[in-house]
Amino acid sequence: MGYWYFSKDIRSFSFSLPAFINSDLDLADLSEQPDRRGELYEIPIGNTKAIAVKGQGRLGDKNYATLNFRKALIPQKPGVYELDNSTVICEALTGYRENHRRNRDGFFDDFFSDSFFGSRNNAVYTRIVVPSNKAMLEVLPLPTDNRPADFSGLVGQFELSATAEPAEVSLGEPITLTVTVSGASVPELVNMPNLSVQKEFATDFRVPRDTSDGVIELDKKIFTQTIRVANPKIKLIPPIDLPYYDPVAGEYKLAQSAPIPLKVNPTRVVTAGDAEGNSLIEFSSEVADKGGGIAHNYEGQSLLTNRVIGFEALTASPFVIGVIIACPLVFVILLTWRLVKMAKAKDPFGSNSRRALADLRIEIKKATKLRHSEQSACYPIILTAFQKYLGHRFGMQPESVTFRDVEAALRSEGLEEEALETMCEIFKECELSIYSGRDSTCDMDKLLDMAEILAKKLVSS
Repeated sequence: MGYWYFSKDIRSFSFSLPAFINSDLDLADLSEQPDRRGELYEIPIGNTKAIAVKGQGRLGDKNYATLNFRKALIPQKPGVYELDNSTVICEALTGYRENHRRNRDGFFDDFFSDSFFGSRNNAVYTRIVVPSNKAMLEVLPLPTDNRPADFSGLVGQFELSATAEPAEVSLGEPITLTVTVSGASVPELVNMPNLSVQKEFATDFRVPRDTSDGVIELDKKIFTQTIRVANPKIKLIPPIDLPYYDPVAGEYKLAQSAPIPLKVNPTRVVTAGDAEGNSLIEFSSEVADKGGGIAHNYEGQSLLTNRVIGFEALTASPFVIGVIIACPLVFVILLTWRLVKMAKAKDPFGSNSRRALADLRIEIKKATKLRHSEQSACYPIILTAFQKYLGHRFGMQPESVTFRDVEAALRSEGLEEEALETMCEIFKECELSIYSGRDSTCDMDKLLDMAEILAKKLVSS
């Protein structure tokens, strides 16, 4: 769960969470719980997105507007993880032009209307970067002693119940099992127990391989599964087992449903008499009258006509000529469409990347024209241009791209170290000027030259 507290009106925000790109931590999306009635807001986080819930909270002795979202981080191996600072980049309200401030009734009454907090007439915003604290995560290994063979990795404390419908069937008829797993802190990570590896289900029932994804209700996850009786002598649907590790007790446990009474009727044998039928079907022998009298048949060689059609006759028809010309033309069009589609599938971000590279060079020229008259405006132009290009190239949210996000990807694509150092320097100088309010230590002409040289190298990378 991520919580962000805001004491000012904000807009145009994006988040950077290094934990989300840690190769030792799997990231899982979590659904919104039905009891959370707050408005939802989509926020970009690196190369992914999260659905945040807006609300209000109290931190210390002060009220704040809040954003919170849920993602699951799943460690892939034991050890101690040091999670780097998370950051939020946003534009915060710093004042109003002509000292005119609109009145408010209550705490953030216009929260999330219009942009994030409401109307912004005469408002002045400043872009800021706010880091979080670092976090430590210790992951303990699961014991290997007494680990069940069908243990799926569930950790926590769980309960399991099951119902069946109908309770009386014939051999081979479908039975719908409803299985409810409760007690999970993150129910999205719970899967349907594998019935095919449980002995009594494997021998007495036919169990399909496919299982349902389940429906989440608070801390419960409800699955439906169709099974069929294969043994006419059974009287019960056996208990369903769900092994898990209980970290409080420090041991593996088994959540188990109660057995369900079941009546299996014998299958009726179809006899030859059933197939033939016991009643006679009467057929009418009456001849129906056809209006207009009897239709005549015509015979004789005179009725046969020689209809040989040669090439000259075919080419005399404009329709046939059109079909002959259209067929190869349609083939060429379809082939071209197919090749373009294959090229796009092979490089889905290629076309966007090429357009973004052209826009990058245009923005650099724009900054070059402003370097003497409005030097402070050049930094955001240069930084935003590179962010847009890299975002389109790697399929990321442009406004939240940092050098750290793309360094490894650019290096793997063969961009030379000198160019990477140049890009790092450009990001550093632009961010220093934009976010800290201090002037860059780099001369603007030199910065623009670096940007132009880097853009040329990106063309060939």
